[in-house]
Amino acid sequence: MLMHMMSEEALNPKADKAASETTDNVENKSDATAPQTERDDASKKIADLEAQVNEWRDKCFRAVAELDNARKRFAKEKEDVRFHTTQIICLHIIELFDSFKMGLDSAEKQKTDPKILEGFQMIFRQFQAQLKLLKIEELNPLNEAFDPHFHDAVSHAYSDTVPEDHIVQVVRHGYKCGDRLLRAASVIISKGKAPKTEEVAQK
Repeated sequence: MLMHMMSEEALNPKADKAASETTDNVENKSDATAPQTERDDASKKIADLEAQVNEWRDKCFRAVAELDNARKRFAKEKEDVRFHTTQIICLHIIELFDSFKMGLDSAEKQKTDPKILEGFQMIFRQFQAQLKLLKIEELNPLNEAFDPHFHDAVSHAYSDTVPEDHIVQVVRHGYKCGDRLLRAASVIISKGKAPKTEEVAQK
C-alpha cells in the first residue's frame, strides 16, 4: 500500500505543487495581515493620545480662564473695599469743608476784617488742595441737564432763563472720587417758563 501511495505522489507532481502554493499563500496572507493589525493598533493609540491631549488642553484653558476671572474679581473687590473706606473718611471731610465754606461766604458778606478773611481764605485753599490730592472733585451742576446718577432733585421751579429739566439752583454741591460718586448734588430742577395764567396770578 505504501508503494501505491508513493506511486500516486510520483504520478501526480501537479497536486504537490498546488498544495505547496496554497501553503505559501496562507503564510503570505498571514504575514501581510500582521503589519496591518499593528498599524491599526498604532493609529488607535495615537487617536487616544490626541484625545487625552485635547482634554488636558481644554482643562488648562478653563483653569487659566477661571484664574483670570478670580484675579479680576479679587481686584474689583479690593477696589470696592478701598473706595468704601475712602468714602467713609471723605464724607466727614466734605461735611467739614461745606461748613467751612458756608462760614467763609458769611464772613465775606459781613465784610469781616480783611486779615481775618485772608486767613479763612488760606485755610479754604488748603482744604481744596487736600481734596485734590485725594482725587475728590466738587460737583456744581448749575444750568446743566439733570442727571439722576449724579444729582438729587429736591424741588422744581419755573425759570425764564434755564431750560426745562436743567438745574436752576444748586442747594448743596456734590462730590466724586475719580469716576465714583461720593455724594450727589442736591438741586432744584427747572420746569421751564411759567404758564401765562400763573404769571398773572403771581402779579
